[in-house]
Amino acid sequence: MRLGSLKEHLGLNREILRGESIFLYKFQGLIISDGDFARYVKSSKKTISFRGLTAETARTIIATVINIAELIEVKLSRQNTLKYGKRYFTVKVLLKTAHSKKIRDHINDLMINARHFINSLSMMEKAALLAGLLDGDGYIGKEGGYVSISYSEDTMKGKIIRQILDSLDEQGYIRKGKYRGKPHYEQVIRFNDQKFMHSVINMVFHGRKRKRFAKYYMDYLRVYECRYTVKELKQLLEKASSAYIDYRISEGRNAAVLVLYIYTIRGDRRIRKPIKIPSKCKENIARILKARNIAVNNVVAETVKRYLNTP
Repeated sequence: MRLGSLKEHLGLNREILRGESIFLYKFQGLIISDGDFARYVKSSKKTISFRGLTAETARTIIATVINIAELIEVKLSRQNTLKYGKRYFTVKVLLKTAHSKKIRDHINDLMINARHFINSLSMMEKAALLAGLLDGDGYIGKEGGYVSISYSEDTMKGKIIRQILDSLDEQGYIRKGKYRGKPHYEQVIRFNDQKFMHSVINMVFHGRKRKRFAKYYMDYLRVYECRYTVKELKQLLEKASSAYIDYRISEGRNAAVLVLYIYTIRGDRRIRKPIKIPSKCKENIARILKARNIAVNNVVAETVKRYLNTP
């Protein structure tokens, strides 16, 4: 299959692809989580092996290295296929010479001082590295935003993963939850930073995990982020004919809500429609008023100012 056709088949003809270097960090995460890590660090061989892979995981690895590999070899793992009754694969990757040396240096840096290495990376590079861990040994639940990464703290691989997650936790990108030891061996995490989470999603290529992660991201936005852009809020404030503050507390709501009334046309009737603006939009509203380039009804403006001062 031609390289261009293969990229299209894998779904890689999209804007999320960036410079080749970002894929080295993603691949680094895959080597640690799903690769033959122990053998790789002890050997000087340039080929990196991934064994006992499902078809989806094999596809994920190929999608990650398609731009940085010199050679990709895929074989059916007969032993696992016969044992488990479904097709499993082995993927061997030979990186381009320049990339091979760089990935080896990165792995060595992680083994020497993982936190120092992580702290030297940009946000995008950290996101790519975490995406590699998630694509390999990560789990994303169907509901509730349950995200975890499997590792044993007693292994070199586990110690590196723990330091990576510790560093991301300290920098506020994620929040570590409970580590569950034997027999689960998994670290639960939650995301604290919307931009970082979005960057991680863009680098997760495992189809099922990516779909679940996208749902988690949308749920996160509904809970923690304002649903309206600054431009949309400005338009709503300018169109509002009146406003009031709803102080009622109900299930799922523990803060006051600003209600804007806007006239719309439905059929041949002019009706007044209420628009609820939650407290997570306060920051953007304050930014709009501070800019002083908005024409708002005086009564609405006074109500909005009072709303910004509510707890």
